[in-house]
Amino acid sequence: MTALACSWTRNASQKGRACQKRRKPFMSELYSLYLQQRDPVHVGTLWLNRIKGKISSAFVYAPDWLVHPGRFAISPDLPLDQFPKTREGLFLCLQDCSPDRWGQALLRRQELALAESQKRKPRTLLSSDMLLLVSDFTRQGALRLLADDGKTFLSPSGPNSVPPLVALPRLLHAARNMETRSETNNDLALLVAPGSSLGGARPKASVLGDKGELLIAKFPGCNDSRDVPLWEYVTLRLASLAGIRTPHVRLLRVAGKNVLLVSRFDRVFDCEGERRIPFLSAMSLLQARDGDHASYVDIADALQAEGARPASDLPELWMRMVFNMCVYNTDDHLRNHGLLREPLGWRLSPVYDLEISHPAEKAPFLHTGIVPDMQAFDLNAALEAADFFRLGKSEATERMARIRKAVSHWKEEATRAGAQASEIRLMQESFEYL
Repeated sequence: MTALACSWTRNASQKGRACQKRRKPFMSELYSLYLQQRDPVHVGTLWLNRIKGKISSAFVYAPDWLVHPGRFAISPDLPLDQFPKTREGLFLCLQDCSPDRWGQALLRRQELALAESQKRKPRTLLSSDMLLLVSDFTRQGALRLLADDGKTFLSPSGPNSVPPLVALPRLLHAARNMETRSETNNDLALLVAPGSSLGGARPKASVLGDKGELLIAKFPGCNDSRDVPLWEYVTLRLASLAGIRTPHVRLLRVAGKNVLLVSRFDRVFDCEGERRIPFLSAMSLLQARDGDHASYVDIADALQAEGARPASDLPELWMRMVFNMCVYNTDDHLRNHGLLREPLGWRLSPVYDLEISHPAEKAPFLHTGIVPDMQAFDLNAALEAADFFRLGKSEATERMARIRKAVSHWKEEATRAGAQASEIRLMQESFEYL
């Protein structure tokens, strides 16, 4: 450990003792951070500090990682050097592998159930608790946290904690109970390990495919006004037809409902086993905060600087922006743009969480603007901005035509997927920007 790191630790301990003297709770926990690809590689040491209900973090890279042939900065707020870093809350890469609203809700309900069974007051779960309670086996990306015992990756779990496809009816039932706040302890036990690591607000869970590969099962919601899993499936099919990279997806009928199965693009399964791929959201890449309204040009600029394949990723990023307008996707916020690590840098992940909105529910505005301060659906403005994405006007026009042609087949794709005629009529207005 560097002298500065030791100094930081001493200062933290001194502050901790001072806080205890003033009767203010202070706690500092130490973890080793690993990057799991074929084998785990130690990348550094993490301190999570809790004082008066708030979290701060400190991190220092391991000397071996600083000279590792595959070294890279694991987070934009953690430049690759020997000096310790501190920040309020969690570092950006750790925010990306922490649970979102659905996973957080599962963990809070689990804590309530545990508190009731142990006859104690429920704990308030902070961001560090959420990070540590997530299943290690299903955690997004490639980062792993090793406890100070040097043996246990947190939260301990394995393939046996993730149910197979045959458990989908039980998972669907448990997720529905969770939404209606009528869940049992058995429901929570079934959902927490396979579901707490996943992002987004909608009900979902991890399941194991026929070959033992990790899949995401996305369920219908109790208050849905339309068949959301079916329409996400249709949207991903249209994106693939338009030439946009998508994960492998399947639509299954489970207990009379549609369930969408999506392959995990941060995992590679082959004859040698599983390999995890580092993941970063565009929000972290831009060092933005929840609610910030950045633009596609901002993402393009960051990919130009940090990307492994800007020559192909920038044009595809533009295509995704155009596609989102053509399918009335207003939920294209920065956490819904992902990046995967390659040897030379970050590149766009396959698209995910594509949601068709309806004009009666959402105004025609992108969450991520075309350029700064321009969020309204405007295909002409997208053409004008094409040069920011390494596209000439002629090629951009051709690509837009391909996207519009692909999306024009939405009725056929929806019918093939089993959409009801009434829903197809309802969704007609969502495609008026073609």
